[in-house]
Amino acid sequence: MSEPTGREHTGERRGPAERRRWTVAIFAFSALVGLSLQVRGAMLPSFGTAFDLTEAQLGLIAPVSALGYVLTLFGVGMVVGRLRVQRFVALGLAAAGVCLVGVGFAPTFLLLLAFVFVRMFATGGFRALGRPVLSHLYPASRGRVFNFQTMAWAVGATAGPLFATLVLGWGDWRIAYAVMAGLFLVVAGFIARLPAPEGIENEQSLSLADVRALLRRPSMLGLSAAMMLVVGIEGGIFTWLPYYANGFLPRSRANLLLSVYLAAYVPGRLGFGAVAERFGYLRIVTAGAALSVPVLYAVVAVDGEVPLFAATFCAGLLVSGMFPTLLAWATDRVPEYSGPVNAVAMTAGQAGFFVFPAAIGAVASAATMRTAMYAEAALAAALVGVLVVLRART
Repeated sequence: MSEPTGREHTGERRGPAERRRWTVAIFAFSALVGLSLQVRGAMLPSFGTAFDLTEAQLGLIAPVSALGYVLTLFGVGMVVGRLRVQRFVALGLAAAGVCLVGVGFAPTFLLLLAFVFVRMFATGGFRALGRPVLSHLYPASRGRVFNFQTMAWAVGATAGPLFATLVLGWGDWRIAYAVMAGLFLVVAGFIARLPAPEGIENEQSLSLADVRALLRRPSMLGLSAAMMLVVGIEGGIFTWLPYYANGFLPRSRANLLLSVYLAAYVPGRLGFGAVAERFGYLRIVTAGAALSVPVLYAVVAVDGEVPLFAATFCAGLLVSGMFPTLLAWATDRVPEYSGPVNAVAMTAGQAGFFVFPAAIGAVASAATMRTAMYAEAALAAALVGVLVVLRART
């Protein structure tokens, strides 16, 4: 891998106004990604009714979206420094807006899956670019900034089930996708007017041999395994928690349960961001993962609505900061390759999103939804094991 050719700390000399506008754009996009993902989870019963689907068929939505996302995410992440960032991102978001309309008005489930795939393919580019841009704009505080960015995601995600409930109260679920399409197009127009972010030209592109060398590093192998499990936990909750809760709660309260989980991401990520740099990234994530095992078990095992909502909020607090804190740890190890590191982390995470929600759906079809949801605690236990080994070897 070649040595970096520019200054790592270019973000410190960026004008405050330009840096602020890029930060607003990235945070707004993150909020929209969270909103759209959680609207999809809250709408699963509507999809099932509209297209007469089983849990196993509904479980296909997550892997299809993950596949589209990964195909562009990994490729773009490896060549960040060669791209005209603002034009590439604006076109991708515009295409995503069009596809959201397609998702909302698809006449068949097969077409809905096709629009989901293309929409995620279009937005994967910005997910590959957002954190590398922030990494160069704020080189001295990556841990805090990454957690704040994902906190913006959490704000949008928390609003998602509430927005879905509001739309369902008005009428057809398809309206939600038309509204989200308009929001994506607004952000695309804003980004199209921005100058290129300074410092991104210092990002090192990788050859195939460089990629293989990067992936062989113990830190990257451990990061990949940990991210797959973290996103597997999150993907299972995002996809199935409202559906599971709808088995014994009214639809509006089942969606509220997911909002309670996601609302915990805001203080949770603030907390992770505040303490991670002081006590160490891996130490904090390992502690959070260990505490999450009994809490995720309790989310399924407890009886009564109040204990269920309390356990769900605690689970959100503990899971919330794992992803950005792990990513900040990995980026600090090779800051000149923040794009490739982000691509590795996000691709591994999407592998978890591809596998585990679909597996939960398959188990639910064969047994019960409650039995399938216990997989969340098992994934958290596996994550603790991976993190212990990663701390010992890096």
